[in-house]
Amino acid sequence: MSLSSTTDLQAVQPQNSGSQMPEPSAGGPSHWQSLAKAFSWRIVATVTTAAIAYVITGEIDTALLIGGIEFFLKIGIFYAHERLWLWLT
Repeated sequence: MSLSSTTDLQAVQPQNSGSQMPEPSAGGPSHWQSLAKAFSWRIVATVTTAAIAYVITGEIDTALLIGGIEFFLKIGIFYAHERLWLWLT
């Protein structure tokens, strides 16, 4: 392999030399796009979870409580997963 061109040099340099996660490659989603995607998915998933909880328990208060907890917990988990996935790929 010849290291005469800039492209060759970039190919052998480490991708993550610092402690911070690198930004996704050009054309990849930004942090705000990842957050918007996580938020919109959480709405769909939370409504589904609350509906299932209502069918099982027959109690609207319990269904809303389960949906509320699930919404806030899983939106953070999804965002972290999305950013880790982009960093690894």
